[in-house]
Amino acid sequence: MTASGDARATRIGARELCRRIDAHGGPMTRATAPDGTIEYTARAMVSWRIAEDAVWHGGVLRGFSESMGPAGEGAITVDRDTVSVDGGRTGAGRWRHLDIGAVQASSSSLQLSLPGERLVQLRFIADSPRRWETLMRRLIADAWKRAGRGRVIEYQPRIVARP
Repeated sequence: MTASGDARATRIGARELCRRIDAHGGPMTRATAPDGTIEYTARAMVSWRIAEDAVWHGGVLRGFSESMGPAGEGAITVDRDTVSVDGGRTGAGRWRHLDIGAVQASSSSLQLSLPGERLVQLRFIADSPRRWETLMRRLIADAWKRAGRGRVIEYQPRIVARP
């Protein structure tokens, strides 16, 4: 709405829209301290993949279905170079953004494919899986760029870059 209360459609570019969203608390805004360092933490219910089964239909492999173990309350924390997951009784670890294999969000959770064929699922207690997906994508893209691996063009089913 304008200052006079009139609702008007305004055309702006995607870059400007993203800048405005960030200015109102977007993922990188919340994660970036005044000194430029990055750190962000959220509480989540954390579960780890315990099995994976092939899904067949008509004699053709259509994909895979993960079975997740019990969830435990924990946290996810990121900084410029790493992501840490503390799942309490369900397990914990710390990984470089360069080693994350894929990022996938749904309406209720975020999944990260980790080294060693590990998969963690996070159901946020008071945060947004969409915010975290965007944050992880930006941190991973930045890490790949700094490492000279190219521009990330795909995050699922695996991270892929183009030089």
